Order: sequence, then structure tokens, then C-alpha cells
Amino acid sequence: MTANDQLIRMGAAAVGSWRITNPHGTIQAAGSTFNGLDLSGINLEKADLRKCQFTNCDLRHCNMSRALLDHAKFDKCNLDSANFSGASVRSTRFEDVQMSGCDLTDVPSLGRIATLIISENPKKAPKYDKSVLPAIDRYFGWDRVRFLSSVSIFVPSYASLTISVLYLGAISWINFGIRKVEITIRDAYPMVSAPIFEEVTPSWIHLGVIASFFFLAVAATTFLACPERISEFSRERWLHEAKNAEILYDQSTWQKPAARLICVMSLLAGGSLGAFLLGRSIVRSTHFILTQLN
Repeated sequence: MTANDQLIRMGAAAVGSWRITNPHGTIQAAGSTFNGLDLSGINLEKADLRKCQFTNCDLRHCNMSRALLDHAKFDKCNLDSANFSGASVRSTRFEDVQMSGCDLTDVPSLGRIATLIISENPKKAPKYDKSVLPAIDRYFGWDRVRFLSSVSIFVPSYASLTISVLYLGAISWINFGIRKVEITIRDAYPMVSAPIFEEVTPSWIHLGVIASFFFLAVAATTFLACPERISEFSRERWLHEAKNAEILYDQSTWQKPAARLICVMSLLAGGSLGAFLLGRSIVRSTHFILTQLN
């Protein structure tokens, strides 16, 4: 047990006195365990609390602003009106906690919280600022693509991709057969020099179609990683019908960033390419009709 560990166990008054005599000091208590303590109002600003475990602790009105809380765990703790502004919460676990009026503003790592389970719906919603989050969390949350839960593209995209590949494979075999037939005819009739049959030549359109279906298939596959909370509830239903805290919904939208990014980017690529090819076909068909009418 370190000196700072023991200092925290002594409570808010002891920490306050220590800070008066050590105005520039930093509390180092990484890896410590605190169980069943009254730490309400304690000032742990800028403290190193990485991998700490707080269980059944009263941490109301505590100050953990700009503290290092990476991989820490808060289990069955009261965090009402706690100040976590500017803290680092990567892989932090909040399990069965109370967070009414909790301050989580200016926390860029908010999207990297490992677990967030609130024991009861907070009377006062926790405060947090999405503008400080990385772009991948601000613009590429699971809620951006939750429509995929109602508009299933998994089977259609894979079926279309398979058909496209088989179609090009058939073209390859047809061209192979044409070449074999021409060789046989020329061997029998040497005077024939001009091409007898015209081979089917794939164009960039075929490649574009395959690419579009491929990206949509990737998007549909990675969407399987979407948290159940997001796929089942829209934000409006979560807030107004289920009457749950918004931070719980947002925390789910920020899960699995790599899968999120792949899903969103693949959907954009496949959708954009498909829209371009469809638009091109519509323009060409319209031009053909107008030409025939004239």
C-alpha cells in the first residue's frame, strides 16, 4: 500500500490538507483497490488512478478532473455530481453506478469507455460534450447506419455479387470456346483469316458493378457488429419511449470503432458507385428514347 493510497483512504479532509501543503503535487495511486469507502467530495484532480478499482464507494461531488482513469473500474459506486471533466477514460468500466449530474465534459476519450451501466435512470442527465470527440466518433457512429437493421442488404448484396462473378466467369468460358472453335475452323479452312465470331469483352461497367456489390456486402457484414441497443432503438425511441439516459445510447454508438469505420465507408463507396452506374444507365436510356422519337 503506497502513501498516496493510504491518503485517499483517509478521505476528503485528509486529501484537502495534503493539497494545501503540496500545491503542485500529484497523487499517484495506480492499481490500488478501494472498497466501501466514503470518498464524497474528495479532490483527486490530475491523480494517477489507472487500473484502480472502486467498489461500493461514495464518490458524490468528487473531483477527478484531468485524472488518469484508464482501465479503472467503478463498481456499484455513487458518482452523483462527480467531476470527470478532462479525464482520460480509455477502457474504464462503470458498472452499476449512479451518475446523476455527473460532469464528463471535455473528455475526448469518452467513446473509448469499456462499459457503462447505470443502476438507475439519473434525475439529472450527465453532462458531456460531443464536439471534443474524435471525428470517427462524431461522424461515424453506429446510429448513422442503423437503417440497415430495417433495410436488409446482406442477402441481396451477396447474391448480386455472386451472380456478377458467375456472369464474368461465364463470359471467360464463352470467349475460350470461341477461340477454340475459330482455331478448329482455320485448321480445316486455311483460307479463312477474318474473325468468325466476336468475343464478348467486359468493360469498366462490369468492374464497377462488382465493386459496388462488394462494398455493399462488406457494409452488410460489418453491420452485424452493431450493438443490439442501436439496431433495436432509434435515438427518439430510446429517449422518449424507453426514457433512458442519452449517454447510454451514445456510448453504444461509439463501440467498435474499426468496424464502424469499415461499415460506413463501404456503404458510402458501394452506394455512391451504384448510384453513379444507375444514373449513367438512366441518362443513356433517356438519350436513346429521345433519339428514336426524333
